[in-house]
Amino acid sequence: MAFFFGEKSFIAVIGDVKKSRELEKRKEIQDKLKAVLDNINAEYKDDIASNFLITLGDEFKGLLFNGKNVLKMIQKIKMQLYPVELRFGIGIGSISTEINTEMALGADGPGYYNARNAVEILKKNEKKNRAILSDIRLEDD
Repeated sequence: MAFFFGEKSFIAVIGDVKKSRELEKRKEIQDKLKAVLDNINAEYKDDIASNFLITLGDEFKGLLFNGKNVLKMIQKIKMQLYPVELRFGIGIGSISTEINTEMALGADGPGYYNARNAVEILKKNEKKNRAILSDIRLEDD
């Protein structure tokens, strides 16, 4: 599956560890997450506009030029961190700040707003005590 958009559109990905405060081995999981993200950054370097990194204790993000391999990346992250449960928001849109290729910190704009909104919708759906149909959500303008 591939997503292609105008020159100024990017794919922002925000990942979030579910129930992170309840995890017994948080430090080990965070170290493993960092290693997994480093591997994704190396393996998909041609797709990545700004490297994936942990932004908060239980959250991480990255910025992609296109969506060509986004689902492959997400699947690898999920598989390598199993049984830890994750949710992913994928946002399509422009980035209104300067993009630091080394890390996705400081970048801002509609692409990230859409990814954040997608994560928040997933969290709300989980709180409604319904069967969770997906842990990945895509949002665009």
